[in-house]
Amino acid sequence: RALDKKDIPKLMTAIDNYNGFMTTKLAMKMLVYTFVRHGELRGARWSEIDWNNRLWTIPEERMKRDKSLVVPLSKQVIKILKELETINGDFNYIFASYHKPDEQPISDAALLLVLKNIGYWEKTTVHGFRSTFSTIANDKQINPDWIKQQLAHSTGNKVRSAYNRSENLPQRT
Repeated sequence: RALDKKDIPKLMTAIDNYNGFMTTKLAMKMLVYTFVRHGELRGARWSEIDWNNRLWTIPEERMKRDKSLVVPLSKQVIKILKELETINGDFNYIFASYHKPDEQPISDAALLLVLKNIGYWEKTTVHGFRSTFSTIANDKQINPDWIKQQLAHSTGNKVRSAYNRSENLPQRT
């Protein structure tokens, strides 16, 4: 289930007003800004962040596809990461578990629980944000290749994929 574009401001207000575990609150916000899969987000490590170039490189072993994903970081995401650094900066995981922060990230169900607690459980899913992004970007006639790259989808053209290695970072930022 994807949200309609008009529902995003209300969603962001609901996330801002969430009084639960700060790490999951910020994870939800970052998910809305990056459109990565929630497993890729949950497993994010500080070592994957390039602060100087404002990039997050998710290694291929954590990706659904057999290729790493470079995610450009907007100023909103940098702000979220800086806040998370004050909370979880001493741990490997950006979204460190409340119970075992030295060992594991937040649980698979943590973001679903946020949706439930802010009243969006029946309106959307965590994965639905990816559909929301794709719909809005396609409505704005953004280059489909850039959309597919941000979603870590292949272009469907093996020859083109073999030769075109551009990450299109300026456009995706």
